[in-house]
Amino acid sequence: HGAGSLDVTLLDISQGGARLRTGGFSADLGEAVLTLDGQPQNGGVLRWIANQQAGMSFNECLSFDQLASWIHAKRD
Repeated sequence: HGAGSLDVTLLDISQGGARLRTGGFSADLGEAVLTLDGQPQNGGVLRWIANQQAGMSFNECLSFDQLASWIHAKRD
């Protein structure tokens, strides 16, 4: 987010966005990039931040196949 990077925990993901555990960082709403292992970077916007969580909407929706394949690979 901005010029820095932060480690977050992915709590929930959909084709259009993600919910993240922030660990209490203070950030502003606005543009951000989410990088997940084995996936291209996902540009988007932080829409809300509350209770050490943040909601991000992606600029481009992930395809169903891309998301399903990533989830399946993480379960193994």
